[in-house]
Formats: sequence, C-alpha cells, structure tokens
Amino acid sequence: MPAPLESLSGSAYWRGVARATLASWHSAFHTEIPRNIAAGITVALVALPLNLALALACGLPAAVGLVTGAIAGVLGAVLGGSRLQITGPEVALAPITFEIVTRHGFDGLILATLLAGMLQIGLGLFRVGGLIRAIPLPVIGGFLAAVGILVFDSQLPRLLGLPGDIRLVSDMTLGSLNIIDPKIVTIGCVVIVTMVLLPRLHKRIPTPLVALVIAIASLGLGWEIPTVAPLDGSWPAPRLPNLENVDIPALIPEAIALAIIASIDSLLCAVSVDGRTGGPRNQTDQELVAQGVANIASASFGGMPVAAAVVRSVAAIEAGATTRLAPLVQSLVLALVVLVLAPLVTFIPLVALASILLVVGWRLIEWRLLYKLWTHARYEAVIFLVTAAGILLTDFVLGVLIGVVAALAHFAHEQREFASAASLETPPTLTEVATPTGRAQIIWLAGPLFFGSQAKLAEVVDELETGVEAVVLELSAVPTIDISGAGALVQAIERLVVRGDVRVWVSGIGERGTPLIEILMGPELSEVKLVPSLDDTGLVADVGPRNSSPSSPQPTTKGNSYDPRDALRRAVPES
Repeated sequence: MPAPLESLSGSAYWRGVARATLASWHSAFHTEIPRNIAAGITVALVALPLNLALALACGLPAAVGLVTGAIAGVLGAVLGGSRLQITGPEVALAPITFEIVTRHGFDGLILATLLAGMLQIGLGLFRVGGLIRAIPLPVIGGFLAAVGILVFDSQLPRLLGLPGDIRLVSDMTLGSLNIIDPKIVTIGCVVIVTMVLLPRLHKRIPTPLVALVIAIASLGLGWEIPTVAPLDGSWPAPRLPNLENVDIPALIPEAIALAIIASIDSLLCAVSVDGRTGGPRNQTDQELVAQGVANIASASFGGMPVAAAVVRSVAAIEAGATTRLAPLVQSLVLALVVLVLAPLVTFIPLVALASILLVVGWRLIEWRLLYKLWTHARYEAVIFLVTAAGILLTDFVLGVLIGVVAALAHFAHEQREFASAASLETPPTLTEVATPTGRAQIIWLAGPLFFGSQAKLAEVVDELETGVEAVVLELSAVPTIDISGAGALVQAIERLVVRGDVRVWVSGIGERGTPLIEILMGPELSEVKLVPSLDDTGLVADVGPRNSSPSSPQPTTKGNSYDPRDALRRAVPES
C-alpha cells in the first residue's frame, strides 16, 4: 500500500497532491458527466439566494455575492483538497466581514481579504492544517453558536421591516416596536415556515429557491416591499484597493482573524464532506492553499471573503455529485446569472433573504449538543459557553483562544485525576494496530483519546482492507476520553458505515465514554453496537487473537476529526 500523502514531507507531499488532483480532474471529465452537471445546477439553485443574502448582510451590493461565488467556486473546484467542496461566501464569515466594511470601508475589506488569502497560503505551505483540526469540539461548537447569534443580531431588524439605520438588534429601542411593518413580517414568516417545513416533505427540493419564489409571488398582493437593488449585468474588472483612507495597522489583526475563521470553516466543511463520502479524504494543507488563492482572486475582482461552505457542499453530495465537475458547473451557473439573468434578481424581497439567513443562524447553534453536554459532560458544556461568550464579548480569535485554554485546563485536570486513581502503563499518545483476518478486522486503541490525538483515527480507517464485513474498535486500554475524542471515534465509525455493508462494534469504552459516544451517534448509526468487551462482539473467532501490543512501535499518521457542524446539514435544506 502506498504511503499516505500526509506522511510525506516537503516537495514529495506537493508532488503527490498534484498527481492526485490531476487524476481527480481526469476522472471528472470521464465519469458520470450528466449526473455531475445536474448536481452542479441543483447546487447553484441553493447557492444563489444564499450568496445574495450574505452579500447584503455584509453591507455589500447583491452582485458581489454572485461574482464571488462564481470566481471562488471555480478556483476551489480546480485547486481544492476536497473534490466535492463548494467554495463561496459563507455565513461564518458574515459577522467579521460586516465589521470590516463598517470600520474600514469596501477598500479595507478588499485589502483584508487579500492579506487573509496570503496568510492561508502560508499556513498551507507550512503544513499547519492539522493543528487547526485539533481544535476541540466544544470550542468549535461555541464558535458556531457565536456566529449564529451575530447573524441573528444583524438580520432580525430586516425581518421586522425596520429602517436601514437600525442595523442590529442592539440598535433597537422600545420605540422601534411602533414602526414594525406587519406586511414585511408576514412575508418573512412565510419564508421561515417554508424553510423549516418543506424539507420534511422532500429533502431534494432546493428549499431556499422555493422560499424565494413564494416571496416574489407575494409582490402580486400589491404591497410595497423593499427588493434587491438592480444589478448592472456586467462582469467586474480587476481592481486594487485604494489605501488612502485605510488604517492598515488597525486592519491587520482583523485580516488575521478573517484568515483563521475562513480556515477553520473550510476544514470543518472538508471533514463534513469526508464523513458523507467513501472516496479519498481531503488534503488539509492543499485545501488551505486553494482557499487562500480563492480569497485573493475574489478580492482582485472586488469580491468578498470566501470559505468552503457546508450547506452547499452537502447539497452537492445529496444531489448526486461525485467529481469536481459539479462545483465547477455551480460556479458557471452563477456567472450566467450575473451576465444574463441579472434583471430577475431585482424582484427578490430583502426580507426573504434575511429570513433565510435567520434560519441558517438559528441552526448553527447546536442546541441539542449543548443540552446533552450539560447533562452528561458538564465541563465540556462550560467550554462551549465560555467560547461563545468570549467571542461575543471580545473577538473571534481571542474567544477561540479562551476556549482552547479552557479545554487544555480540563484535559490536564482529567489526566491528574486518572493518574491518582490507577497506574497503567499506556503510551501518552494514541497507538493503533489493525489486525486483518479474512473478512473481519480489529482496531486496538491505547492511551487517552482526546482532542490532541483525534487526528490519527481516520488514517487507520483508510488503511483497512476493502471487502471487510466486520470491524471492532477495541478501547479497553483507553484510560480517558473527552467529547472531541468521542467525536473522532464517531467520525471513524461513519466512514466505516459509508463504505457499505460493514458491521461495527465498539468494545471496552467504559462508563465514562459511553454517554459521550451516544450523544454524537445519530440514527444512521443505530446498528453500531457498544459492548463491554471484545468477547461480547461474538466475533472473537473471526478476528483471532491479538498479534500486537498497543505499546508496540507504530507509525503515527494524521487524519480527520469529527464534524461538529452536523447542525448545518439541517440548517438549510440544501438539496
């Protein structure tokens, strides 16, 4: 078996990445072309209203969202480390983008996006993508919750039909309640109800587009409703920012924050795509470079910051996308709208776009996860809340840093408690041994399984032989596990299940780990069995005796972590 790309260093890694990407493009134009064209068109119907809404939410013209989606989507498809990711404007970037536009103007945003893109390329070239993936799950959950709250803060006044000078909920007063427009509220509520209920009837319907059509039809009632400003129907020329009125020293920290948020968001999307497909895993560092190039190109044409978008990427997968052709087609459709169909955009009510974002923002907050963490892992829930509060009270970078420090403190406390309760000779990091015997395989895990060691599980899954019918994850030698480690385990299980008819057992998880696993396992994993010991699987005769010790020297590898953005799969019915 050839060495995984992640294990290669220097130029060997990038040569391997280039070969894999070229092979992926060769497959795109020789495999299931009609199916991927259809999937790309479907995704464009989902992306169209989202891109318009995000541009307006950031204080930018609607056309900026479409142009950005077209340019960034092409480059993400051509260069990206994940073949099915859709790159474009993303809700997680909306709050900081709006903040930059407000403080520094449009030229400041262009410069910040250029700097962020350069920083992302540097992060990728220096191979630090794995470090970003090691951020604990509760920290990411708090990050997304803060984004959702900020989106709500900016879009609720639009739903209420308040004047444009009231841009945030914090700008509202009691007197604002007297100028609420009931007609606008009615249309917004209809859009929200459509967004929430329609996917329960059929998941493949492009719900945001249907909601827009309903909102446009409401104009026939004769109501005076604000709509999107006219688009000029031309493609923007490349431009550089005018730096005369830009405070560059004040802008640099925000550009760094923009790069970090875009990188985290893109890598979370890559993990989400990996969890839904059985193909090659994404290349983290390649993806960072591609996102950096996409941001630079977007800014060069007067666009907004971009990241890989979970909503659109999941929509592509559910629409049947299998190759890079689908993201490429999506971008071409958006470009066609800018050049040919621009007059139709002016019929879209602004409240409809705001309502779509409100649904997305609400679903970004993992209410169910937070409740279960509070019930079964109280300190993990505290980390979640501390991260969200830190972001809302300070800024994104400092808030995430506060959450990571809290997670490290919790882990140190857990390790101290364990050391005082027992003395086990286990390696300080995760060790994995795959023991193939016929149609069944066993994966032995030893050492603490936490956010710092979660990157190794996916590589083990990738090394399993094809045709395996049963897999046992044996955790008797794992002394402690946190919610991020449990999430990594669930992600590994998902990748096993998506391969096909594979039976999966998890043995020896212990009383402390079982609730964490159960929190994260969705209904699609209902057939996975949690058993006390290897003997309880009934497969001991199949897997045979253990032929290696967890303390035996094993190559360390890097891989994926659990996707904490499952809420986004329900945020907008993307398909």
